[in-house]
Amino acid sequence: MELHRYRFTSVWDFTRPPDEVFAVLRVVDDWPLWWPGVRRVRRVDEQSGAFLLRSLLPFDLDLTITGAFEDTESRVLRGEVGGDLEGVSGWIVRPHGTGSRAVLEQDMVARKALIRRLEVPFRPLFRANHYLLTYRGHRGLKAWLDGGHEAHSAREDDRRSGTRSQ
Repeated sequence: MELHRYRFTSVWDFTRPPDEVFAVLRVVDDWPLWWPGVRRVRRVDEQSGAFLLRSLLPFDLDLTITGAFEDTESRVLRGEVGGDLEGVSGWIVRPHGTGSRAVLEQDMVARKALIRRLEVPFRPLFRANHYLLTYRGHRGLKAWLDGGHEAHSAREDDRRSGTRSQ
């Protein structure tokens, strides 16, 4: 095992069809609206973006995803990650039962100095932090797919107009 390497596979099941799940995942600019740990996304160009992530631990991860590969027919998203973590990350969305399954695979090497310094004693905590980040993302996407985006849009409209929804 390489000391600073992290490999994660997160499996998210949904009652929604695969095309609907993939359609939301591919709009990375909206991730902060439904994924609590994604604090900010800034589009750099058509093939890359800058992300600010934070889970439970009191530090941020600044990441860039470049060389994005998207195959809408196969429902695959992949990109090369740089910044505080380096490696590859990608989604595959497939039919599963009457709904769908989204699998997030990540193979990363920690480059952030804080993580590298505290690797040995805190590795289990770093893994738990990642688990919480993805768990909250799964819950957020489920809520978004089940109409949460409509509630969010209504709150944004109310905020702009100065009214409140019940």
